[in-house]
Amino acid sequence: MAIPSCINPVRYLTERQYSDNIFIKNNLFSARFANARNLFRKDLVSHYGCVNAVEFSVDGEFIVSGGDDKRVLMWTVPLAIYDQGAPVVMRTTHRSNIFCLTFDSNNEKIFSGGNDDQVLIHEVHTITSIGSIPHEKPVYGISIHPQNNNIIATAGEDGRILLFDVRDTSQDAQVVAEHNSGFHSVKFNPLKPRYLVTANSEEGIQLWDCRKPKSQLLHYDSQSGKTNGISACFDCTGKKVLALRRRLPPVLYNAESESSVCQFYHPQYYNSCTMKTCCFAGENDEYILSGSDDFNLYMWKVPTDDSEWGASHMVLRGHRSIVNQVRYNNHNKLIASSGVEKMVKLWSTLPISNWKGSILKEHTEPVRAIYTHEDYMSIVVSTDRINHDYSDQSINEDTKMMAFFDSLIQREIEGWDSKTDATFSTDTDSDEEDSTKVIAKIFKNGASTYTELKKYRSNRIMQLISKKKNTLARLARSKSTSYVHRYNQHKAHKRKSTKSKARKHNGTHKKSKKSPAERETAKRQKKEPRTSKYLTRQSARNMAENAEATSNGRSLDAISNGHSLDTPSTSTGITSSEVAVFRLVEDDSDDEVRPANGGGEVEDSVVEGNFVNILPTPLNGTRDVLINVLEVVDEDTRNSRNQTIEEEIIQDTAAVNSLSNTNSIDDAYNTESSDSDFEYLHTPKRRCISVSADSGCGTGPSSSSSSCSTKDLRSHHQVSGSRTADDSDKKNRGRWSTKTRKSVRRKIGADSDEN
Repeated sequence: MAIPSCINPVRYLTERQYSDNIFIKNNLFSARFANARNLFRKDLVSHYGCVNAVEFSVDGEFIVSGGDDKRVLMWTVPLAIYDQGAPVVMRTTHRSNIFCLTFDSNNEKIFSGGNDDQVLIHEVHTITSIGSIPHEKPVYGISIHPQNNNIIATAGEDGRILLFDVRDTSQDAQVVAEHNSGFHSVKFNPLKPRYLVTANSEEGIQLWDCRKPKSQLLHYDSQSGKTNGISACFDCTGKKVLALRRRLPPVLYNAESESSVCQFYHPQYYNSCTMKTCCFAGENDEYILSGSDDFNLYMWKVPTDDSEWGASHMVLRGHRSIVNQVRYNNHNKLIASSGVEKMVKLWSTLPISNWKGSILKEHTEPVRAIYTHEDYMSIVVSTDRINHDYSDQSINEDTKMMAFFDSLIQREIEGWDSKTDATFSTDTDSDEEDSTKVIAKIFKNGASTYTELKKYRSNRIMQLISKKKNTLARLARSKSTSYVHRYNQHKAHKRKSTKSKARKHNGTHKKSKKSPAERETAKRQKKEPRTSKYLTRQSARNMAENAEATSNGRSLDAISNGHSLDTPSTSTGITSSEVAVFRLVEDDSDDEVRPANGGGEVEDSVVEGNFVNILPTPLNGTRDVLINVLEVVDEDTRNSRNQTIEEEIIQDTAAVNSLSNTNSIDDAYNTESSDSDFEYLHTPKRRCISVSADSGCGTGPSSSSSSCSTKDLRSHHQVSGSRTADDSDKKNRGRWSTKTRKSVRRKIGADSDEN
């Protein structure tokens, strides 16, 4: 096929020869991007596990990457693109998965953060670590101040955005933002670094001012309801914000306006199973890039008119599993992407050396065979275990890892109940409109047509995503500015018509009389906290408390299978599963006072042994897990465990009955067995159990026991001191029932830990 003159380099060389315009680079690359239907690609292979983070240096000279193998690798771009030399490996490794990293503006330092609750500072010249910044929880995002390399901002699972001065890490960190849910990303404004944009798992996308800590400036799309923010970044001018939200297409905002400018929809795009990022591309940030669960990298064009939907420009195919990270560098015009595979993939509009691909021909290689959940389970049973042991230092494709994520995607899509993601609706909506007109309206096509995508639906993952396209389209439309505005108008009109009907009645309406029981029920419902549709650490803790309170009368199988606590992951977001997986987490009570800095002193108890032997963790997962293998428990083993637990409960209950004649709580605390047989005066710091029903990548926080002071106990004794012995016996039995339930949970967790 002949190369069109608009993208032929010879034309630009001729113009430079006979005209005064000697700067042809930008024009050439812009023309090739605008007319491309595919790109040339190159694999950088050196990691031993999933590549969770990738970043260019500012000048495009270097690429830094990190992942599940806990190593930070630095690639020299001019050498890497020609397969000359190996990457430089930083000598200091993390104790667990790496989730984020970045260069400073001078390429002198590399900052990396991850699952081991710290940020490491690597010196490029000596490739050694020159310091670390401890945090309370995993670190998911890092951003360097564009005008001061000593100031960094971090986003973590502890629900805080922190500012540090690396020249003196002993000083207290500035808390810019704080929520009960975790932050997934943070970015400085490139021209006005006093502003920060963040993505939060429950609060969505927000804008903050460092001069006004803990007071948000803007909450983007606040009128369209809460969303699960995944990633957010500024363009090169700092005037626009690009963001990702779970199960929604990428969205673009004006930095100073809450309403969205446009969204970028594609029928096959899906971002639910892992944490992903998005970025701008092109000379003037005229393109949008984001990875998808269907193994593809999607590229859209930013509309130049008032359209609410960006046009799909091209789909870059070539990855063999989920694409999570994507970056574009304007100096060398390269795109870097990574994900579940053990490599970083580079993309270019120019043919370089032995790079594969084309700029005009679409990718036609068949997609690899997709593993089913049964295939994954058979691999687990037939092999030793699935963990993060990379001692073999293999760079070959990991079959177990591929099968794990294939099973993860399929179970997540099949188990997704679209009713949990409520969308706006009006009286004019209809199923016919949703299924036939919505997609045609919001899918703005570019180089290819939607019908051409059918030839790529040869695997089950693409088929499942295609079945959900109508629901995803309605969900995306419900977040558009025009639809939200129309919905609010409809709601206001309906409220106004209701009031007008009330005025037409003779006299004023009298409130209906309710019975005392109905009033008490309504009052109790009003006081109960509203359940969030995004299950995070706090909502999971509440669910664990409810599960513990209602566990009487339920079988131990139901508790151990995790039906009472369906906790999603920070990385997967899964809310249903068929396989029970147990997790150990720290009991982080909200009553504890957090230190002002990133986490205070790091205890020696946090050692590498706490983070090894983990099931394959999706990107931006959590470290609160100590699992060696996914166990398939047969019926005989489960019955024997249940029988052992029931025998222990009978023995413990008999021991409590022997103490039922104790006349006061104070006397009970003076007995030798008070530390084990009765509630503590203060909740001890300990590790507790959380039952997670996801695929092994869940956050899994459990409930925190509330502390009780001695003063409260004594006052309770004074009030109830005149009660009979029967009342005292009932009180002790009621208190012991709580302890019994905790004993059952500890036993279940112990069985899981032994696995």
